[in-house]
Amino acid sequence: MSIQETLEEMHPLKQGRRYDGYFSCIRAALAAYRMYGAQEDTLPMAKEMLQGYVDRVAHALHLIELRYLFDASATVDIDAQYSGFPGSYHFGVLEHDLEHGPHDGTLNQRDLRKVVLDTLFKQGAASEHLLHDLALRQYFDELHGAAQPFLPFEVVRLQAPAEGSTEYVIAWISFDGVKNLPCVYTMFFEYSGAEAFHRESTYMRKVAKVLSEETNAMPLMSDLAHTIDSALIDIHPKYIHRITIGPVFIPGLTCENDGILELLENQPEHHRGAFSFAMQITHEDIQSSGQHETGAVAKELGIDRRFEVFQVNDLDERCAERKATRVRQILLVPHRIAQSISSEDAKHLNHDIVTFDNNGGLL
Repeated sequence: MSIQETLEEMHPLKQGRRYDGYFSCIRAALAAYRMYGAQEDTLPMAKEMLQGYVDRVAHALHLIELRYLFDASATVDIDAQYSGFPGSYHFGVLEHDLEHGPHDGTLNQRDLRKVVLDTLFKQGAASEHLLHDLALRQYFDELHGAAQPFLPFEVVRLQAPAEGSTEYVIAWISFDGVKNLPCVYTMFFEYSGAEAFHRESTYMRKVAKVLSEETNAMPLMSDLAHTIDSALIDIHPKYIHRITIGPVFIPGLTCENDGILELLENQPEHHRGAFSFAMQITHEDIQSSGQHETGAVAKELGIDRRFEVFQVNDLDERCAERKATRVRQILLVPHRIAQSISSEDAKHLNHDIVTFDNNGGLL
């Protein structure tokens, strides 16, 4: 029996104690969205980033589960007020553990597994303390062995203007520490600075700092665009696109609903299965429709700048609410639940409904 099989057989979920089905359901939804995202009509750079980021989020959730497996002294805090994801603290712990490594004196997997199996053979059971050590050892091995470890913020790509164009493209990923949601951002912009602009430039460090700080707390799209435009004198945003993964809607656990929780709670018992939930994906963008210059008074004070004018579609309720040019939302639901969603319900939700099986396969 492999170490993974050993852990799975003794997993608290199988014994009906903690996080019953939670992690496996979230990972199934992420797997479904990864497949769906590959087919979406969206920005090529965002699509490419999304594939890798979804994998990293799913792996981070797996690591969080491993870290707290059989740990009687701590639990995973799920954000029940809004996101349905583990709190940002847990994702921060991954970054801390990646830097500081395992505790001194922790046995390697091979030795720990031998101790566990010897204890099982002699006593018929292994203590949760011993099983926790085994899970923690695997956690550290997987954390340090990951090709792309999960980071709360990272600029993934900066693309110089193509021939005949003046627009740069920057793409970054961010786990929102206030809303506890993973996001993927893409921004097209013009650069007017005298210094050469590239990933290693001094100004790039300032840009990354502003993006990291200002994309926290899920700002409304035009607010985000105006903040970037104001904070970075030489950056002129022309288009910003955000993909938000979540919230996750779980009856009895999460509060945020948008009418979705009610739909899940009203499912026939035979359609609910062991775990009833849905995951929302939101695409938002904001686009500049032109520029304006500072007024005469500002110029007299030495402030002479161009500012972007961002286009908010006030005729669309969701766009007006999010101060965006366009908004599109997707609802990922298990097939057993989708079977009882009527066309009227789907129209009321105003989401693209995507269904998947228990393994995350699209249906």
